Order: sequence, then structure tokens, then C-alpha cells
Amino acid sequence: MEARMLYRLLMKQAKNFPDYNIRGYIKRSTQDRFKESKGLTGEQATAALQKGLKDLEMVKRQSLIYGMYSGSLKSVMEA
Repeated sequence: MEARMLYRLLMKQAKNFPDYNIRGYIKRSTQDRFKESKGLTGEQATAALQKGLKDLEMVKRQSLIYGMYSGSLKSVMEA
């Protein structure tokens, strides 16, 4: 999987969180991590990509769990 596709998947998965604050955190952290690893090559790039894939799986699990247990109240930003 290439980095651009991983970035898109992480940003798309962030939209699944019902809470505005968590969505924003996932988006910001994804952007920051990709900016940090922009110049990596070789073994470092492969390691960063593998970490990104693990992060994607974690975000998928967390969004599913958070969706099951979150309340129906909306934050002020979403109202």
C-alpha cells in the first residue's frame, strides 16, 4: 500500500467518529505524522508505513467501539 492511499484511508476513517473532538484529533495527528515522515526513504519509510497500517487498524477498531458506546448528545460544534 502506498502512503497516499494510507493517508486517505486514515482521513476517511476519522469521519466515522461521532465526536467532533476525536475526529479533529485523528485528522491533526494523521497530518502531523505524514509531514514528519515526508522525507523518509528505504527502511525508515517501510517502517513508517507499517506503523501507519497498525494505526489504521487501531482507528477502525476505536471508531467502531466508540460508536457503540457513545451517547446521542451532540457537542456545541455539531449543533
